[in-house]
Amino acid sequence: MQAKIITQLFIFYLLLQFIFCQNSINNKPTQLGQSTLFEFQTTGNFDYELTWDFGDGSPLFSSRETSVSHEYSRIGLFFVSATSNQQNLTIVTTSIATIYDCNNVETDELTIVISGVHQIFSPLFFTACYNGLNIEEFSNTVFEWKFNDQTDNEFGILVSHSFLQEGKFQIDLTTSTENSTLQISTFVEIFDCDMNFASNDGPIQLGQAIVFSACMKDLSAIDDLSYEWSFGDGFKQSLLNTPTISHVYLHTGIFNANVTIIPENNDDDDNDDDDTTETFLQQSTAIVFDCSSIEQNEYPKALASGFMLPGSQITFTACIEDYKNKNNTYTWDFGDESTSSGLLALHSYKTIGQFEVTVTINNNNNNDQSIVLRTLVNITSCEIASNDGPTPLGSPTFMVACLPNDLHDADFLFTWDFGDASPKITTNNASIFHHYSRFGNFIVHISVTSKETESSTKKLKRDHPILLNQTTLVTVFDCSSVAQELMPVGITTSNSSSVGSVVTFTACVVDFKNPENRYFWNFGDGSILKRATAEGLLVTHTYQKKGSYSATLTIQTPSGNSQRIVGVEVVHCEGAINDGPTQLSDKTILTACIPDEDLDANIQYAYQWTYGDETDIGSKQQSALHTYSKIGVYHAQAILTSSSRTITQKTNVTIFDCHPAGVNLPSAINDGPKELDEVITLTACIANYKNQSLKFIWDFGDNSTFTQGLLQTHTYKEQGNYKANVRIVNPDGSSIILSTEVEIKDTAKISTIIIVVIVTVVLLIAIVIVAIAAVMHSRSKAKRKLEEDANAEKLLGI
Repeated sequence: MQAKIITQLFIFYLLLQFIFCQNSINNKPTQLGQSTLFEFQTTGNFDYELTWDFGDGSPLFSSRETSVSHEYSRIGLFFVSATSNQQNLTIVTTSIATIYDCNNVETDELTIVISGVHQIFSPLFFTACYNGLNIEEFSNTVFEWKFNDQTDNEFGILVSHSFLQEGKFQIDLTTSTENSTLQISTFVEIFDCDMNFASNDGPIQLGQAIVFSACMKDLSAIDDLSYEWSFGDGFKQSLLNTPTISHVYLHTGIFNANVTIIPENNDDDDNDDDDTTETFLQQSTAIVFDCSSIEQNEYPKALASGFMLPGSQITFTACIEDYKNKNNTYTWDFGDESTSSGLLALHSYKTIGQFEVTVTINNNNNNDQSIVLRTLVNITSCEIASNDGPTPLGSPTFMVACLPNDLHDADFLFTWDFGDASPKITTNNASIFHHYSRFGNFIVHISVTSKETESSTKKLKRDHPILLNQTTLVTVFDCSSVAQELMPVGITTSNSSSVGSVVTFTACVVDFKNPENRYFWNFGDGSILKRATAEGLLVTHTYQKKGSYSATLTIQTPSGNSQRIVGVEVVHCEGAINDGPTQLSDKTILTACIPDEDLDANIQYAYQWTYGDETDIGSKQQSALHTYSKIGVYHAQAILTSSSRTITQKTNVTIFDCHPAGVNLPSAINDGPKELDEVITLTACIANYKNQSLKFIWDFGDNSTFTQGLLQTHTYKEQGNYKANVRIVNPDGSSIILSTEVEIKDTAKISTIIIVVIVTVVLLIAIVIVAIAAVMHSRSKAKRKLEEDANAEKLLGI
């Protein structure tokens, strides 16, 4: 009876949920580059957290808001879900997000746009486009697609379709309304593929997504395949059972991408004796160019970009309208007896001077038609290393070393130290791209050494291998939180700061690349005659007293000056502080806190720091700089001594290492696999890790207690594979969820099992040997008895 009542109450609870909380996600097809709006509809009081999975591989997003927006970076059909945990009931609603791209369609007529790689087994996207497509106008229109490859028709403004054989296919699109029907057609040619190569739909304009597709013709019968992509620019991504992927490159160039295809283990496989898994490596060359500075009426045109300096890599681009034409060939002559090919070519000049560069464009289907484009480059001398900053966080910085005029003909190696604790890189080029994972001012050190060839030794006549050292200052800033229409404006990392902590000020302007702009800061904490000031787009300052301050930013531009005010609230410090978390090998700033009453009385203190690591003696200053050599959480301590008292202050310093994550941010990583009962370290890798207002909540996937912190250590009690999640919570309550797979082994248990098996086998062998010996002994005894009996009979017969 009691169970029946509980069941009835639960059914009544479900009915209430259905009546007062009708859940659905409303979304409409969205043009690429615009935000898609999702809504979790409810008619009752809603005060639960929603976790959104937008289906594009981006981190899970959590919020209590019922309406959220998301901007996709590529076209496609995305499976979207929103999960709500309401007391004992979990509600999951799903929908399909349709992202199309009709930006380049200029006709008012119905047009079919085809996107993707034209090869067998590769999914292509077909979009019905109008000029200025308005989805509201076509909400009652049916779009029906016929592919004429013996497959069923498909429906929608955007559909995905894969062809299983090569050839030329007619694509028919029929649009139907209550009053009219319209049909148009086009053709698509599908090509075979090579198992050694993945294909892509490049060349691609910078800023647009390039689509890669693995060759599947020998793998189509395998159900579960893992695809590990490396795009050649430091970014990596893994997908399961999806041979096609898109990627947006952040700078121009020729990138050597590849994909490793790994068949997943199948428990039903009959070949249990063979533990080896065959993997397939496929290469793909991606070409990314930038012709955005060329007006439409200027096509075709040859374009040169980069630092026009000796040794610097210059990018040459043939800007033509039909750059997707696979039959085009490009022959470059750089004017210094060097040649190259391709729509985009890279070249470095060894000497200064003016060079005429030509590119001859031929179409293999039309031998009579060729185009010759020309451009002039002026290679000049330089005095110092330089870069193309300031750089927004997330974009690459381009840097170039400066070679003296008498060294241009020699061959060199360039060792780059980017000033952000990332590994040094040695290259043959005097120029390089680098991605910074945080904002700040970085001093880049470049060491130029000779390759020690005979010609260079005679040319240089130097006694030491390092020929010269150069530096350049790189500024990386983050104005992503400021809308462009609100610029110019000054911002800080936090409007509230502790006494002695470092505050970062940034001038957010639209034309931040303009070298004629100058930025002057007055932090508002100096005397009338001498105020604390600084110059730069990004500067730092430390306030020594609590209070409310108004920092003034003066922006000087060729068109005039403007001023902006930035408010900063400085609160009392409770003890020693540091500017962590800190990337391994980077410097941590530690600051001791002087009590307010002593600060006002100008009482002098002596300081002694210990850092909590192997370092014996630390700094004797109020602020200390220290570089930790291992990841972990360290307990640093400052002892403050005055004439009247001694104060001990402590601060915890978090040192992490996100270099294994590369530039794939945000992501969660761990230092596994680990043995059972070994300590494993897990890290949340994000760009704005210095943001003190973020919370990191870890779920280790083993039903243990949640913990908080950017870096965490954990010990698993059972072997197996675990999925650890970290929820990164913003001040407004919204959050993202990052995951990392953890592998825990139990080698000791396996070793014990192996030993037991070996001992068992040895015992069985011993038993068999004893049994055989017993049988042999019995047979020998019987034989001897027969011989004795035979001898006795002979004696009796005599």
